[in-house]
Amino acid sequence: MNKTISQQRNKIRRRRKSSFINPKNRRGKKILISETKLIHTYYNRKIRLGKRKYKSHLKSKHWKEIREFFKGKPCTKCNSKENINIHHLTYRFLGTKKERDSCIPLCKYCHKDVHEYAKAEDLSLMVATKEFILS
Repeated sequence: MNKTISQQRNKIRRRRKSSFINPKNRRGKKILISETKLIHTYYNRKIRLGKRKYKSHLKSKHWKEIREFFKGKPCTKCNSKENINIHHLTYRFLGTKKERDSCIPLCKYCHKDVHEYAKAEDLSLMVATKEFILS
């Protein structure tokens, strides 16, 4: 079923209103959907941290408490207890009380695989993580 031009324009307008960033780069060229998702992910992180850098957040008292919570827990995917990293499902709750709920423990190798899977399949980190763990 063909959509009229006005329906297509309205769909684009709704999409732009709902997004934080216009899906065009500085030169006015369109960017890929995956790049837009990546921009939104890091934009959420930037909003939550303000002027602080992500590395300084990882050294904060708040993050130390989250690390202590996950200490000794096995990888969610392979149940390994070695080389555990804490993986953010989303950066939406960064620096808040809900941040711990949006993190899971993954071993170093599974963590790398999740990020590669998200990039290869053009998925958000949350969706990619859920699909990766269930597979």
